Amino acid sequence: MRSLDIVHLGKFYPPEFGGIESVTEALAVDHAQDGHRIEVLCFTRTTPGTETAGNLTIRRYATLSEVSSQPMSLRYMTDGIKRARTADILHVHTPNVLAAFVALFSARKTRIVVHWHADIEGKGMLGRLIRPIQSLLLKRANAIVATSQAYTEASPPLIAHAEKISVIPIGIADIEGGSQRTAVKPDQILFVGRLVPYKGLPVLFRAMAKMTRPARLVVVGSGPERKSLEALANDLNLSDRIDFLGKADQSALLELFQVSTVFCLPSINRLEAFGVVLLEAMRAGCPAISSDIPGSGVSWVNQSGMTFDLCDHDGLAARLDQVLADPNLREKYAQMARDRYEDEFGREKMSRRFLDLYASILP
Repeated sequence: MRSLDIVHLGKFYPPEFGGIESVTEALAVDHAQDGHRIEVLCFTRTTPGTETAGNLTIRRYATLSEVSSQPMSLRYMTDGIKRARTADILHVHTPNVLAAFVALFSARKTRIVVHWHADIEGKGMLGRLIRPIQSLLLKRANAIVATSQAYTEASPPLIAHAEKISVIPIGIADIEGGSQRTAVKPDQILFVGRLVPYKGLPVLFRAMAKMTRPARLVVVGSGPERKSLEALANDLNLSDRIDFLGKADQSALLELFQVSTVFCLPSINRLEAFGVVLLEAMRAGCPAISSDIPGSGVSWVNQSGMTFDLCDHDGLAARLDQVLADPNLREKYAQMARDRYEDEFGREKMSRRFLDLYASILP
């Protein structure tokens, strides 16, 4: 394949924390190393600016405001429109209404790949304004990428464009020694994610209150729900068993996956479209328990683990007690998790699949 000019229209970018951010970084870095010219346009809540290293350029734009989790930046739009007219590939990460708007101004020669990370859920008036723009974007797209077949089949916007859709699961890089679990702490449950309503932490807290084992929970992440979650922990008499650690760097996070008995993802709706954090647990050989969310890819991702019915804290309590009490069961799920990661969710495989997709839509 010839060297391509690839522009990613993202939302945020590391060190900002999140699944979409980690995917954007992985593709940008890998494809730049393959010799392609890569440019990422993204928002920042801190210092705007441009960074260039080899073939990779990151342009961070100041966020003037945020409306229903959508950052706003006029400069992002004007610079994005300029690049959309010259790029070979415009890789649009959605949901992001400004990126969708920019893509509609692309040159006809520019090939558009829409990376559909999640549907727009709710949003009220803003959602009603955004959906027509997304509909136009999907019509204009040369290819649409979904992260799982399960999510695709439950997404009304995607169903109408089935002929354009490719399913490319998210992948993450392996880490040497990352699956060594030699000092597991008894009865330690781990949660990693933003402290926002859809992550379902109240379900996990209420499950802990009903467990027979005196488990401890480590909560990694920050967000607007922290104070209310701390209050709930206090109301349930769990304050001395739940540790709120805030954000953690990658090395600290890896260690937590290695030493925790089990990882839990108790999300409550399709805003949890895939569950990238489950891949981090699998990579470390950490058994995982996740909620069975209709129309989400989470249960498909966590085929190697355990699931419980949506918002069923009694069922979650039973699953947690079961896995914490049985070391043989934990070992079984740990090996299954690691095997599934190696078979399906490697970063190199994801990056290669995207290059193959790009090649298939170029003239």
